[in-house]
Amino acid sequence: MFKRTLSMLLIVLLMVPVLPVSVFAGEETAVAIQAVEDSGENLPAAEALEEATLVVAAPEENCLVVPSEDTLPEAEETLRQDELETQGTSEGDLAVEGQEAITQESEAVQPAQESSLKSSNGSVTINDLSVGSLEEIITRQGLNATEVITLTITGAGSLDAADLAYINTMSNLTVLDVADSVTVGVVEDGFLAKHDKITTVTLPATTFGASAFYNCVALTSVNLPSATSFGDGAFANCKALNSVNLPNATSFGAFVFYYCDALTSISLPKAITFGAEVFYKCNALTSVSLPSARTFDDDAFEDCKTLVSISLPKATTFGDDAFIFCKALTSVDLPNVTNFGDYAFNDCGGLISVSLPKATTFGDYAFDLCVGLISISLPKAETFGDWAFAYCAALINVDLPEVITFGGGAFYNCHALRSVDLPSATTFGDGAFVSCEVLSTVNVPLVTSFGKDLYYGTNQKVTMTLGNDSPTINAKTFANYQPEQYASIIQVPAAKVETYDQADGQLDGLWYGWIIEGICTVDYNAGDHGSINGVDSEDVIEGENPQNVPTVEADEGFTFIGWAEENETTIYTSEEVSQMAITSDQTFMAQYSQNIYTVQYDAGDHGSITGTDSESVIEGESPQNVPMPKADEGFTFIGWAESDETTIYTSEEVSQMAITSDQTFIAQYAEETATTTKDNPKTGVDFGIYIGDGSDAFNITPLLLSSLLLESVGFFLIIKKKKHI
Repeated sequence: MFKRTLSMLLIVLLMVPVLPVSVFAGEETAVAIQAVEDSGENLPAAEALEEATLVVAAPEENCLVVPSEDTLPEAEETLRQDELETQGTSEGDLAVEGQEAITQESEAVQPAQESSLKSSNGSVTINDLSVGSLEEIITRQGLNATEVITLTITGAGSLDAADLAYINTMSNLTVLDVADSVTVGVVEDGFLAKHDKITTVTLPATTFGASAFYNCVALTSVNLPSATSFGDGAFANCKALNSVNLPNATSFGAFVFYYCDALTSISLPKAITFGAEVFYKCNALTSVSLPSARTFDDDAFEDCKTLVSISLPKATTFGDDAFIFCKALTSVDLPNVTNFGDYAFNDCGGLISVSLPKATTFGDYAFDLCVGLISISLPKAETFGDWAFAYCAALINVDLPEVITFGGGAFYNCHALRSVDLPSATTFGDGAFVSCEVLSTVNVPLVTSFGKDLYYGTNQKVTMTLGNDSPTINAKTFANYQPEQYASIIQVPAAKVETYDQADGQLDGLWYGWIIEGICTVDYNAGDHGSINGVDSEDVIEGENPQNVPTVEADEGFTFIGWAEENETTIYTSEEVSQMAITSDQTFMAQYSQNIYTVQYDAGDHGSITGTDSESVIEGESPQNVPMPKADEGFTFIGWAESDETTIYTSEEVSQMAITSDQTFIAQYAEETATTTKDNPKTGVDFGIYIGDGSDAFNITPLLLSSLLLESVGFFLIIKKKKHI
């Protein structure tokens, strides 16, 4: 019965007109039939039919519909009627013909499969994705997802969400290599998360969701040339990752490279924004190139223990914990960052060089525990939270000219700090200088209030400069510090000494136990014709002398001659100023004289000068009264020469010289030569000009005379008419 049923089915197949079928082209009219063979043994016809896998498209015109089990009886009756009408054809013949048709169909399918996929020992290469879904292509070869070890996709086509989800099921995948020619959809969250065998990924997707490669502990290399954005935790905990190529990525969520222990360097040329903890605990990271980066959320480089230097030319903002625990970090160059959150450089023990020229705001613990920091300059910083430089044990120099506000513990335990100049600071929290054992000078002329325990543990004399108004203090401001014991001093404007003396309610010359000294400000003004080398202002204790009178470099053409008090004419030398007793604020103006030089004119040995023989000339200008010497008989004046020089200048050239020193010009002369005449043998009358003697005389005829312009220098000419004998 089974054989008969199969035979009738085959008759139907043979009677249907042959239609063009592209098995793997995805056409809606396609019918794919795969015969199942049983390890060399022939199954009964009915069993073979049941084992066959049939993929049937929606019924349409010219589409063959294979009958199901429910319709087999009806189909069998139809086949029987057709069989009776068929002459000369037996059931056996029909069965053979049907089997041949199936064999031919199977043979037609095989080349299409081979052309789209090649596989060997779990290595799968697909060169055409247009023949079906990724799963279909692979399963046609009898492979399941877990058997794929390496997957290479070349040629045309696309990978959609279903294809990417199928790749996710390849639990033993080690290499994923997808060509740029393949279009890849959005890589969803958790794409290959926790795949512990994947080592290398090349994928031309543009968008990657959260945790795309999370905890891929064997992953060493990613090449994602088209990627532009990554969700949170994209490569988090990829502990073997050491090579990253993301040339077009611009946006990174939080935790993207979290705990990537093997990552030694990173270059992200177009990256702009970064979420929190983006490089958290990248313990091998030593080199960072992020030339376009602008903003970083919290914990950007937290605990990157081997990071030595950082330069981010366009970065502007960091959240909290930006570089906390980066113990190997020695230098920081962030030229455009303006704001830092809390713990910006906390516990960066190796930090010695900081360049933050535009930074204005720092949260709490900004440089706390930067034990290697010796000097710091933050020219635009205005606000610090608590513990700004706490435990900076090596800190000696502080340049913070614009800082206004400090929180508590600003310089707590800065054991090496000797001097602090904070000319703009107005407010200090509690414990500003606690345990600064060697601190001796504090300049805070604008301060308005101090917290408690200002100098707790500072066991020596301190000189503190204050401003016009006595700052607000509380009962504990000077707790655990006794200014009387160390004879500590406050220096205030001389005009405000009495105000400070009265501030504590006792007219005893003290301010809460501090000795009061009046301070006078001495300013030095370079004036109009020079510049000052050195300080242009100094504070002088009332009644004492200036200690830093500067030198002055005069402009060209001027000489510095001393100092005059403002609106006064008396001139003092620098030494005299340095010996003055200053009793009030003072301004000294530099005084100059214009350089004037004497130009002498010497008549020399063969002439004389009528009129002035010298004149005064301002430096850089020219003589105005160059005389004309009168030469002695037999000599002609030919110009001027400088003393001990041989070059001769005309009077006009001398009048155009720029004079830069005293000068003497000596008149120069030429001795004249005797002249004679000679008869003209042709006319008997000699008419001409003869120069020279006897046979050597040279006659200048009237013809030559009319064409020559004669100068009288060095010649004596005689014109004579003589009768020929």
